[in-house]
Amino acid sequence: ERPSVCGKFEKSFSRNSNLIHHQRIHISEWPYECGECGKSFSQSSNFLHQNIHTVERRFMYGECAKSF
Repeated sequence: ERPSVCGKFEKSFSRNSNLIHHQRIHISEWPYECGECGKSFSQSSNFLHQNIHTVERRFMYGECAKSF
């Protein structure tokens, strides 16, 4: 059963938190901002993006000098 329903698109969700995340897309609410680059996110789980600025990259590809 999916009791939480978006009134705009009639899309339903099993959890109210998923509905809230979906509704943020309609109103362009992106409350989580990366302190390094300013990119914003609609939910804190996507905020793991900040790790790309801090995680050490140990593997370097010799052909193009990109690190992973």
